[in-house]
Amino acid sequence: MWKVRFFGIDDESYKFLTELNGDIFSRKEVRHGGGKFVEYYLHLSGYDDIEPTKILVIAEKELSVYESLLKLNRFSPNARVDHPVKEDNDGTETVYMYFTDTISITDSVDVFINDENVYSSQNAKIEDSKVILNNVLSDNVKKELLILLGSEVNWVNAYKIYEILKKHHMDEADLKKVSELKYFAHSANSPNAIGVNEARHAVQSHKSPKKIADLNLAHSSLVKLSLQFIKNNA
Repeated sequence: MWKVRFFGIDDESYKFLTELNGDIFSRKEVRHGGGKFVEYYLHLSGYDDIEPTKILVIAEKELSVYESLLKLNRFSPNARVDHPVKEDNDGTETVYMYFTDTISITDSVDVFINDENVYSSQNAKIEDSKVILNNVLSDNVKKELLILLGSEVNWVNAYKIYEILKKHHMDEADLKKVSELKYFAHSANSPNAIGVNEARHAVQSHKSPKKIADLNLAHSSLVKLSLQFIKNNA
């Protein structure tokens, strides 16, 4: 079995993950020089014949699902995979290490959803997240959508969410009935309105929108609609 070490969460986030799906997460405390260092692991079954570099890619995508759930529940993770470990039946472990020179610039985004995550207890959060997790693990469209919900809030990512909802959840005419989304698509496509660096297109072929949508308000509405779609078992 493969397991992949990762960092970027705290013990409260880890507790939430284990309550959500305790079978695939573990932690190990390493003591050194009088201090304590905590390692977190994501366990992957069914990939025994996959090479280490591909395991990292698989683990990164699977971890992003759980990172999105953490963000939706107002945690602030910055999860990143570190190295894979192959665990044999006799208990021996083979650690695969990779060394690269990189410059890391990271940012974290908290997603707040009006009326969707107001719970009376921790158990309610877990149960709601279990419904989401169960549905995304059996549906690749919903899985990709959930990953997008945990991504950086910008026009391009928001439009990807919009496109998925338009194809799989509701007609664009109905999406535009949501006040925060009325001018969203037009704004996202308009470099003259929101700038070339932000817009989906570099060249504008249509008139600018009558009103520029508010990205954060539009994104909040997209998240709310996305969760309705993800939770729907139909």
